[in-house]
Amino acid sequence: MKSRLLLLVLAVLAVPSSAQLSPKESFVVTEKEAFGLMPASLVAAPTVRQLEWSPDGQYVLAVRESLRLKSEDVRKLMQGARNQPPPGELQLIVWSARTQTSQIAWKADMGAAIEVIYWIPKSDVAFVIARQLVRRDPTKPPEHHRYLVRVSLSNATVREIADLTEMPWVLVYPSPSQPIAVVHKRSEVPPDGAARQGRSIDEVYVLRPNSALGTAISLPDQSEVAPGKQFRLTRIQWSRDGFTVYLGDVDREATIAYNKANAQKKTFWRWLSLNPSTGRIQPASDPMLWEPSPPEGPIELTKTVATAGEGAKKQIPLLWLQAKEKSAFPRALVASGASRGSLSPGTDGILYDMQGAAWVTPILRIERSLFDTALLAAQKMEAMSNAKQLGLAAIMRAQDYDETLEGPDGINDKLMPYLQSDLFNGFTWTYPGGPMSGIAKPAETELGYVTGPGGRAVIYADGHVTWRND
Repeated sequence: MKSRLLLLVLAVLAVPSSAQLSPKESFVVTEKEAFGLMPASLVAAPTVRQLEWSPDGQYVLAVRESLRLKSEDVRKLMQGARNQPPPGELQLIVWSARTQTSQIAWKADMGAAIEVIYWIPKSDVAFVIARQLVRRDPTKPPEHHRYLVRVSLSNATVREIADLTEMPWVLVYPSPSQPIAVVHKRSEVPPDGAARQGRSIDEVYVLRPNSALGTAISLPDQSEVAPGKQFRLTRIQWSRDGFTVYLGDVDREATIAYNKANAQKKTFWRWLSLNPSTGRIQPASDPMLWEPSPPEGPIELTKTVATAGEGAKKQIPLLWLQAKEKSAFPRALVASGASRGSLSPGTDGILYDMQGAAWVTPILRIERSLFDTALLAAQKMEAMSNAKQLGLAAIMRAQDYDETLEGPDGINDKLMPYLQSDLFNGFTWTYPGGPMSGIAKPAETELGYVTGPGGRAVIYADGHVTWRND
């Protein structure tokens, strides 16, 4: 397994060399690991509006606008037809890290929108709230249709779960670690009879990856929570283990009393615990709430700005992969012109937007010791390759100059016209010069060498190269 990985690292290290990049420009190295940038994969062509990783980093969801404007469409817009959406499609695209391919899961006209994306952990399912114009009655203008959609990431298909057109307040709260979510729906009831104000009705639903929206879970009578106090659901949070939902309301009396007596402000809560499996709700005190943890790991994404052009200089954003600790290989350029970027949850890919298109650059993550071994091997291969090209350049020049090999004086300038690039780093020419016919044993006559790790690549008069350890 390690031998195969070593070959892969060698291949990656060889690519930058041919593109005039050093390993320092394509790898970030920390104390224990090395992170190499692989060729980028296109997620979605322009113009991308939203981009998100799945919690496990196996998928990306991208919202893309695909305009199809013609000259007559532009003319109509200029003439005042601005209430009509421009021709084209809004697409929801699923990209798979396993296959490195994208599929269109959902599409609608340009009047549609994806309001929010909810990921369900430990599953290949996401839920989105979508909105689009639908003409239900041909005699009337189109109306907004708002609905909750289940997205199957493995096969890029969608299914409508619930019509939300008459539900202006709907929020989804996925568990941080379990394949389940709760949905909070709030309905406003207008005042009736002697009531001066209307009231709100809160309902909670359990949402699982492979099922429709279940029946509403009724909140308990107010007296069961706090006698004489109205309970209004204003906060929903999951427990640290992701199995229990806590429903919260501000304890206004306790909060006001505390803040009057103390300079440091504090909010007090009344809590209910909900077991999603049984639907049971009961009062809770001092719940252990889940809090998102800051990103961890030895690397991070950073941004800088480069200036290009003359006169009115252009600012170009640069996206870097960078080590958090001091390193001989501290950073590698991911992309120039990237407006945003994010690391995958497993630190094995970088998602970014460049000139309206979405890309993922995979990260090759290996042990530091394996990288060091591969780097030495790659440097040796590079020295051997450079020596071979320099030897052939010297022989070609000799053929152009009466079959005479040059001496050390000015050798670099003389060989440069016969090379595609500068290969003189570590190069030393030792042959004193003279006609090639005077060399009795070309396969044993040294012309020069290129230094490498722990040795040198020796050039012979017949053009072959051998490695000699120091």
